[in-house]
Amino acid sequence: MSIIETVPQVTSKVASFNIRTNDIDIQYRPTNAFAHVNAEQVLKIIAKADIFTTAENTRGKVNFKLALTSDKGVKNAGFLNYIKNDLTDESTKTEVNAVLKEVRATLDTVEIGDISLPMTAGEVDDLIDNL
Repeated sequence: MSIIETVPQVTSKVASFNIRTNDIDIQYRPTNAFAHVNAEQVLKIIAKADIFTTAENTRGKVNFKLALTSDKGVKNAGFLNYIKNDLTDESTKTEVNAVLKEVRATLDTVEIGDISLPMTAGEVDDLIDNL
């Protein structure tokens, strides 16, 4: 009998978008409800959404979530990952607001050409074949 328990990992089938602007790489990971969006819609979401912080993850990092408000209520549109910050669960409201302001300023510079989907397996193979 093993003392190690193998737990199947849950993987998301939702494609994440890469955003590269001002030498910053960000990942936008839509929620399941927004899984069908394209780059133009991602641009609109990041331009219009309210930004909130997430709780500190197991690696001690705080990420961000995007919420859209409509007459039907507030919907979580997705998450922004890999934005460097020094926030923790113990950060003050002033510290959080300062970082949220920086994130908004960064997102306001994003243009459609800055947004892409990860490469498909075929695109990776083609890239390697052409080396």
